[in-house]
Amino acid sequence: MREALKDLPYAVQSNMVLSDFVALTIESGESRGELNREVRKRLDFAIVTQRSAFPVVGIMLADRVYGRDRRRPPSVSTDVEVKSNVIVTVLYINPKTVVGPAMILDVLKPYL
Repeated sequence: MREALKDLPYAVQSNMVLSDFVALTIESGESRGELNREVRKRLDFAIVTQRSAFPVVGIMLADRVYGRDRRRPPSVSTDVEVKSNVIVTVLYINPKTVVGPAMILDVLKPYL
């Protein structure tokens, strides 16, 4: 993911928790989503702006066993409270079908 975004003004953070925001949730393989107010949501990855580190796109891995250690939950690296009525796109991506930097960029680019 970092390799796919290397020439763009975004960075990738893992295990981020967002609080108090509006999520545009888009399921894997869908082109439309729904808006929901989220009180707190843990994301597998977040695409953030390089300067302000503000979340632009949240990514949830659609395959629940991917990258998980069942003995302990993943530690949260960043806890961000999103102020006002900001909409953050939350994409559910199946890591088994989206492989390689070019394919990842194709999936993310419409939402950046």
